Amino acid sequence: MDEEVAKELEVDLKDNITLQTKTLQESLETQEVVAQEQKDLRIKQIEEALRYADEAKITQPQIQQTQDVTQDTMFLLGSDALKSMIQNEATRPLVFSPAYYQTKQTLLDIKNLKVTADTVHVYRYVMKPTLPVRRDSPKKPLPSCWLCCWADDRRRDCAGAQCAT
Repeated sequence: MDEEVAKELEVDLKDNITLQTKTLQESLETQEVVAQEQKDLRIKQIEEALRYADEAKITQPQIQQTQDVTQDTMFLLGSDALKSMIQNEATRPLVFSPAYYQTKQTLLDIKNLKVTADTVHVYRYVMKPTLPVRRDSPKKPLPSCWLCCWADDRRRDCAGAQCAT
């Protein structure tokens, strides 16, 4: 009986590990696609600003404070700066969120789990009692005042009645 339960448990564990691995891999792939799309969008935005800078014949930066640059004013950086930004963005690796690395770590941990018959043990928590066959508790119920006496280790008045022993 225990061997059957252990085999069923082993199969369930392997199925759950396979399912969790697949789910985590799909999550990683989705996060990679999102990161690639963000990178492509950034490059397209810079290319668009370069096109505007070329049309306006702006080669040198026209603004002093670069931290104030928005998508609408990026062309003011000049075509030279925008070309180098495109080259820089194209060679940069993808930027991932901390959740990506946490998912990757979880996936590696799950892949390293090895479920074998040797590592699966079955324990029974709920069993029908076989012993004692006869009732081993007191035949008569204890008077309620005994509980008071037991708790205080001395006799005392229980609800106005004297404890009797």
